[in-house]
Amino acid sequence: MESLDWSAVKDVVEFPITASGATFYLSDGGHTQTIRGLRAGLGLIEGLGVRAAAGRMLDASDFAAASERVALIGYALWRDHYGSHPSIVGRQIRTEPEGGGSAESFQVVGVLPPEFYFGRDSQARVDLLVPLLSPRRTYMVRLREGVPREYAEQRITQAARTVATGLTPEWSGVRLESAHWRYVGQLQPILIGVTVAAALVLVVVCANLAVLMVLRTMRRQKEIAVRTALGAERRHLARMLVAEGVLLCSTGLALGILLTRWVLGGIAP
Repeated sequence: MESLDWSAVKDVVEFPITASGATFYLSDGGHTQTIRGLRAGLGLIEGLGVRAAAGRMLDASDFAAASERVALIGYALWRDHYGSHPSIVGRQIRTEPEGGGSAESFQVVGVLPPEFYFGRDSQARVDLLVPLLSPRRTYMVRLREGVPREYAEQRITQAARTVATGLTPEWSGVRLESAHWRYVGQLQPILIGVTVAAALVLVVVCANLAVLMVLRTMRRQKEIAVRTALGAERRHLARMLVAEGVLLCSTGLALGILLTRWVLGGIAP
C-alpha cells in the first residue's frame, strides 16, 4: 500500500489521505519546546476539507521536492506561543526532529483552525503540519461521490496486486470501513439501550400526563357548565382548552430543551 499508484484508481478514489506523526523541538523564542507535528499528504488537506484560520493551506506546489519548506502551525501554538499575532504568516521558524538529525526551517504559510485534530482523541491537537515528501502507507481514502464501497474495494485490490510481491494465496484483498462508523460503531449498543429507556420513560410520562389532564377536566365540569349557561359554544370551550394545552406544552418544551442543552454541555462537551 506504500508503493501503490493512486492515480491508477482515481476513478473511484478522490483523495488518498496519508499522514505520518512526528515530534519536533521548537527552539524559536529563546527556549526549547516540544510540539506535536504531522507530516501530511495533499490528500489529507483536500480530502478532509481543512481551511486555514489565517493565511493559506498547503497546495500542490508545496509538495515539490525543490519547493521552499513551508508549514502550518496549530491554533493553540499560535495563541500561546506567538500571542495570536498575524505576523506569524510568512515568518521562518526553526525546529529539530526528535531522535536527532539536522535542524529544519519552515516558512509559516497559515494557521490551522482551532478545532482541527488528527487521531482518535479530540485532544490530539496538531502544533505543526508540514508536507509529506516521502512515500507512506495510506490507511484512509475518500471515495468519489456515488462510488459503492464494494466496487472501490475491487479496484484498489486489483491495483495493489499489480505492485505487490509475495502475496499469500489466501489474501482476500482490501477491505474498506467507514471512518465515521469506526468512531461511533462501538457506541451503538449503548445508544440503543439509552433510546429504549428514554422511550419507556416517555410513555410513562405521557400516561401520567393524560391521567392528570382527565382529572383536571373532571374538576372543571362546574366551570364549563357555568360557561355554557352564559352562552359559550363548544368551539369557544375547545379553543380555550387548546390554548391552555399549547401554552403548557410550549413552556414544557422550552424548559426541556434548555435543560437538555445544559446537561449535554456538562457531560459531553
